[in-house]
Amino acid sequence: MGQRTPPRGPAWATAAELGEYAFCPRAWHYRAHPPASAPSSEDLERERYGLEFHARALSREQSREHSSPGIAGLGVLLFLAGALLLLYLLGVV
Repeated sequence: MGQRTPPRGPAWATAAELGEYAFCPRAWHYRAHPPASAPSSEDLERERYGLEFHARALSREQSREHSSPGIAGLGVLLFLAGALLLLYLLGVV
């Protein structure tokens, strides 16, 4: 028997769609259900504000990741210490 592939349609979502929804449900909704009319000037202003908000949020997240390399270094040190302890207990070292 071959692998069954699920039918494509509105009931199924791709991993990319789930990731987009997790990042911003509102943007996912507007992309999945575009408005019937042309955007107004208010809509364009809100879009610009939303883009700026997401850019700020992403830059804060990236700066937080780069500002704390000590935690990653501590994790590597703990891993190496654990590996050495295991080797010692096994009598290899």
